[in-house]
Amino acid sequence: MRSFSEQMMVAVPGFLALLMISLFTMKVHWLNVSLVPNVVWVMSLVVGAMFRIGWPLWLVFALGLMQDVLFGTPLGSQAVLAVMLTELVRAQAARQQFQQFRVRWLEATGALMVWHLLLWMVMHLVEHAAPPLRNMLLAGLISGLWFPLVYGAMRLMLREGVRS
Repeated sequence: MRSFSEQMMVAVPGFLALLMISLFTMKVHWLNVSLVPNVVWVMSLVVGAMFRIGWPLWLVFALGLMQDVLFGTPLGSQAVLAVMLTELVRAQAARQQFQQFRVRWLEATGALMVWHLLLWMVMHLVEHAAPPLRNMLLAGLISGLWFPLVYGAMRLMLREGVRS
């Protein structure tokens, strides 16, 4: 059985994701470009590989549904794509263990752009009113720029959690 502090450590990624989602419901723009990342997908790329126990699939799905409701995408689209991304990251976790950060970052940005393309395809098929493809790919790039911040925060959190 885990101690209370270990259980709290396991809950931190979920709480962090909830906090970030709630913060990013306020649209942040700069030069008519949205600086809002896809929180669940970025967290899936980081936490899914580094701290598997802290990112269960039921939580990923629930947070994806929350994003669908908050950001107006078809219900379940981000949730299912987030689960798929998490499973992909978990399958690749062993290969990425000794990978340089810049390669990991490049792969994460590429994956985020592909996942935004998939979301665009789902939105186009379901609603026939998807945003322009350029905007979706730009959103993937913006999410990729958030990857180092989330990665650094999780590494710091895990390092501190191991010490205590």
